[in-house]
Amino acid sequence: MLPGLRAMAFALVTASCTREAPPAVPTPQATTSSEAPAPPPSLDAAEPPPHAVEPITIATNGMGFLTLLCAPACDQVVIDGGADLGASPRFQTPIPAGKHRLTLRVTVPGAVKIVAVDIHEGETTVVRVDMSP
Repeated sequence: MLPGLRAMAFALVTASCTREAPPAVPTPQATTSSEAPAPPPSLDAAEPPPHAVEPITIATNGMGFLTLLCAPACDQVVIDGGADLGASPRFQTPIPAGKHRLTLRVTVPGAVKIVAVDIHEGETTVVRVDMSP
């Protein structure tokens, strides 16, 4: 260690060891009073508290959700012969509510399955498909 650096380190250690303790926090003194403490406010069951929160309603606009699990995983998922959803698994995929047809393809071992699914508005429909030949 360099001599100047050693002196600086010694000064820092010495300063941190000789620091004064923080001032003590005064403790409150108990007082005597002839008055009884005020009773807690009563809660009227008919009236909700002023901070009550209204329930949240999520607008789904006619949409539901599809969770699709294929074993083995599908390479391609097509809905209603048009939109390609990509590969499986699919989690919470937004789909218009109603009846749909899923075309599921696995390249190896070369399997294709068509599955009917009914999607309900605001709900998640879970579909599990065995793609073994």
